Amino acid sequence: MSESKFIESLRERIRQEPGSRLFLTLAEELIKRDMYEEAAETLERGLAVSPDFAGAHLTLAKLYASRREFGKALFEYEEAKRIFPSSLTALRGIAAVYRDSGEADAAAEAYREVLLIDPLDQFASEFIDSYIPKKAPACIDEPELVESDDFDTAEKPVYEVIDQSEQYREDRKTETISRLNNLLEGIKKTFAFPEGGRSAVSNSRGA
Repeated sequence: MSESKFIESLRERIRQEPGSRLFLTLAEELIKRDMYEEAAETLERGLAVSPDFAGAHLTLAKLYASRREFGKALFEYEEAKRIFPSSLTALRGIAAVYRDSGEADAAAEAYREVLLIDPLDQFASEFIDSYIPKKAPACIDEPELVESDDFDTAEKPVYEVIDQSEQYREDRKTETISRLNNLLEGIKKTFAFPEGGRSAVSNSRGA
């Protein structure tokens, strides 16, 4: 059977059995012949009848991605992932769509999902290793004003408030140490023995 007759036979079978999954085979044959428009239409019609056919979603996603229709490609890959959450083809496809559309952050996240299932995926590893997250531009603002009940800092820059806070803590530390020393001196005086030490106390009791 010639290739053209094979395609015609597939079309006829699908017309006779609208629910047949042969539409994927037909679409793949059409793609081989660069008949992309008809292939896409064939897949779309077939998926309208068989929405849980993951293989058809993946083929349509690849077709859209090759035409740089990234939004449609992403949708089809996500549908395949919905049906088979651990599908590496779907996960890699999602990552590739994000990468090719310039969304590096989303691509990195998708490649991390790939590595959870296939830790040896070299391409995913290399992408993650070379990935540089986007950083928000640095903002240079005036010193922040801080309100405080303990210090007169209502209109002072933050660094002055920090300096005063450090000084306050040092003063409190010094005051606490002084109080502890005074307390220890009082304890020593309370329990101090007379001259001669313990023997003197014992002798006085014996007398």
